[in-house]
Amino acid sequence: MSTIVQIKNDDKPNNWSEESREFINGLLQRKEEMRLGHQGAQSLKSHPWFKDINWDQLLEGKLNAPFVPPDVNLF
Repeated sequence: MSTIVQIKNDDKPNNWSEESREFINGLLQRKEEMRLGHQGAQSLKSHPWFKDINWDQLLEGKLNAPFVPPDVNLF
């Protein structure tokens, strides 16, 4: 826990957004008081990476999955 872990902009995968990199780095903060979400879920939910999420619809089960793997037989 003595090493600071951070995804630098040059190291992020090409298919990652800047918001996703910032979100992951926020979760990786070593000091709890600096960590994203340390004061509750609202700070996570309000992060720009989740800007398109309607949390009420998600809670009610009204959102479609953004990705459904092919050839999945659920029944």
